[in-house]
Amino acid sequence: MRKLRAWVWIVAAVLLLGIVTRERQAFAAMTVGWSDFVRVDATYFAPSIPSAERQRLLLLLEEARQRVSQLYGPLRGRPQLIVSDAASMGRFSDTPTAVTHYQLNGAFTAIGPRGQNVDVMAHELAHAELYARIGYRKLVWCVPTWLDEGLAVQFDLRPTHAESAFQQRVHEGWPVPPLSQLTTHAGFFAGPRSVVRFHYATARKAVGAWLRTRGHVEAVRQIEKLDCSREAAAEIERIAQSLSGVAAKSRR
Repeated sequence: MRKLRAWVWIVAAVLLLGIVTRERQAFAAMTVGWSDFVRVDATYFAPSIPSAERQRLLLLLEEARQRVSQLYGPLRGRPQLIVSDAASMGRFSDTPTAVTHYQLNGAFTAIGPRGQNVDVMAHELAHAELYARIGYRKLVWCVPTWLDEGLAVQFDLRPTHAESAFQQRVHEGWPVPPLSQLTTHAGFFAGPRSVVRFHYATARKAVGAWLRTRGHVEAVRQIEKLDCSREAAAEIERIAQSLSGVAAKSRR
């Protein structure tokens, strides 16, 4: 019995260590209020960012919110926002651009030095808005990564994600990736940067076509109904079908 109890404690400790290691960056984002970061309104700034720069970045965040509201209307998302510098971004993410952590108690967004622009900010705020609309469980378990990213990148006007970038890749002979291969986070972000950018452009094209077909009001209604039901799965399949013709042409 003692040996069994010992093994239970060992297994529990290993599992806990794994969770802590995997989620340490999300935990850092959740506990930023206990750090040396400076809070201005509802946003935390790295202490190295001067006051004038904080005000400029707050204006950019407001512009990003306005961009996302063009689809959703008044935003419901209230992510914990963190604006970091190069020295501290590693606490929250392995990328110097930005990340949004989905946790049971909310969305936590960290903006790094390469993400301090309206495009990236709007992208991350769109992730937080989807979280606010459907909640943690549905977002994590029911929404494919390509749809989550495809919605977010609608507000991200960087040229690497644009229609022209997608068409250029297809013209060069790149096969359009089946969205079924981009369902998980691991699948979507697999490969070198050029491939991942093509994944973004592909998801943007599919979701953009669906938004134009549905119209904003109906699209938001469908977004808010996303879950693991058959009806939601059928709607997601309709979004994916918008790429079928393009994918067929690219394989010729």
